Amino acid sequence: ESKPFKHRYKIFIVEDAHKMTIQAQNAVLKTIEEPKDFGIFLFLAENSGAFLPTILSRCVLYKIKPLGEQQVSDYLKLHTESSPEQIKFVSLYAQGNIGKATKLASDDEFIKMREQMLDIIKKIQSSNLVQVFSFAKEFEAYKERIQEALDIIYIWYRDLAVLKTAGSEFLIQTDIKNRLMESSTKLSLESIFDKLDAVVEAKRQHKYHGNFLLITEVMLIKLWK
Repeated sequence: ESKPFKHRYKIFIVEDAHKMTIQAQNAVLKTIEEPKDFGIFLFLAENSGAFLPTILSRCVLYKIKPLGEQQVSDYLKLHTESSPEQIKFVSLYAQGNIGKATKLASDDEFIKMREQMLDIIKKIQSSNLVQVFSFAKEFEAYKERIQEALDIIYIWYRDLAVLKTAGSEFLIQTDIKNRLMESSTKLSLESIFDKLDAVVEAKRQHKYHGNFLLITEVMLIKLWK
């Protein structure tokens, strides 16, 4: 690599570095073994355990703590045109990840996905079993974002549990407070916890890339019961 023209260092940033294959990690190994004096490499990752020991031994590990919800919210107010309700939801949903929050605040597909997930949840209680199976096909449009879709469902039932136990001041989805309060009267706390467990199990199974439709159908049946 050529030396930087103006500044002292060249900084190379690798996003989602934890997704690098073994072959990719081996390919960059020589570069970081014998780095140029002016070269700095930043590997942004969610899990240091995904790296080869030879990579880790040549890096300095910095653990960055998630930002607080208020910090994320304040940032979004300054840098996005999202509504206060959307900012509130995204700030909590992003779990301290400012990059994720910024992306989701202006992500029309995410907003559409959230509305579709909430619509399925609304319909599922008054549907028959055949209709429940048909809902599973709607998830296929979000196959690449299934963890986000399931997080939306999880937060719905989480908020229902909060209404049953702690009160509305602890809600995440303040923009749909009335819908949540109406639904909370129709389900027992035990049933809500069962549904939360069903979503968590589906999230776990989808991580291992099992039968997408089957995993989703099983979850929906448990949410329907």
